[in-house]
Amino acid sequence: MASCLSPVDKEQRLLHETKLLKDTLDLLWNKTLEQREVSNRMHQENRYLKEYINSFMSSSNVLDK
Repeated sequence: MASCLSPVDKEQRLLHETKLLKDTLDLLWNKTLEQREVSNRMHQENRYLKEYINSFMSSSNVLDK
């Protein structure tokens, strides 16, 4: 069926597919950036919690009992 298309139709189809691929790539890139932000935020929170727990355990001498 694709061979029955005129050169103009083929070009329009390619342009449409190219735009669709670009839009998909843009969406994936934006999602990647969002996930990177979430990952960085969680990493910071985990670091804070680890420091908090270590400090709490040290101050309460939990390990000494």
